[in-house]
Amino acid sequence: MDQSTMDAVINLVNDAAKKGNDIHITWYGGEPLTAKKVIYSLSERIISICEKYSVSYNSYIVTNGYLINDEVIEHFKKYKIDGAQITMDGPPEIHNSRRRLKGSDKDTFFVILNNIKKLLENDINVSIRINVDKTNVANVEELLDILVAHNLQGLSINLGQVTAYTEACMSIAESCLNTEEYAKENVVQQAILFAKGFNVGNYPYYPGVKANYCCADAVDSYVLDPNGFMYKCWNDVGNKERAVGNVNTIHEPTNEKMFMRNADYLLWSPFNFDKCTNCDVLPICMGGCPYNGEMLGNEPDCEKWRYNLDDVLKLTYLQRRNDLHSVSEYVVAK
Repeated sequence: MDQSTMDAVINLVNDAAKKGNDIHITWYGGEPLTAKKVIYSLSERIISICEKYSVSYNSYIVTNGYLINDEVIEHFKKYKIDGAQITMDGPPEIHNSRRRLKGSDKDTFFVILNNIKKLLENDINVSIRINVDKTNVANVEELLDILVAHNLQGLSINLGQVTAYTEACMSIAESCLNTEEYAKENVVQQAILFAKGFNVGNYPYYPGVKANYCCADAVDSYVLDPNGFMYKCWNDVGNKERAVGNVNTIHEPTNEKMFMRNADYLLWSPFNFDKCTNCDVLPICMGGCPYNGEMLGNEPDCEKWRYNLDDVLKLTYLQRRNDLHSVSEYVVAK
């Protein structure tokens, strides 16, 4: 990101904070830690703005975890990056085959595992995302056993459904679990996590009521690319035909095409579809992913809760009772 685009981002943040809006930033890539200087520079200026207008500021980073070291952690603490989502896609042999260094077969798994420990030692929250598909779902428990062996049961574990969202992902479509298949696996993994002593008290293990789905259908929430283009959805990043604006030209006359694309996301509503208004699950999914809904011709894309809600409620009840025996029996039965 060049200096002029960084300045434009700061102007956008300043306008929002001046109106009394709290500021939340998620540093995302690619791999955001390949652009540390940009993160640090923007963070320092954004924190100053928030202090000036007495609004709250917090930030989070989505990273592969490989480039974290003591110096990076000190900068995290200085610039209020108080949480990180790090992906581990299975035990070492699977993770290393899926998340490789360029031109090298060098281990990444244990480097990342040790970096997770460093973050936790410095009171930085860590959430582990495990992207599951047909090729690795059977190995999730093996990964969990490794985390247990390293006394990491306090981590938040988030299973992510690998989905061929865009044309660029079509080559992996056959290895993806459909939503119903993923829903069944998700319930089993919930039970396994509890049985192994992980903290499973929060989402995604038990659904909550949503006012909206995500940043795509939220006002004043954008994903920015290095050139300053603004998107409503992470899946759109890089496709300028899907941009809703640009921070460098935000105060110039509105590009009608971009404005309407922004409005399309904000106005997309599950209440326009009988499929949703007649569904008991609506308050906890809000019609599912707006990106999927739009790309599917405005047809809502059902969430996993439609297929596993009864099982999730039963498991949550057993977990609240701390009934490890019954939960373990459930895992065996499944």
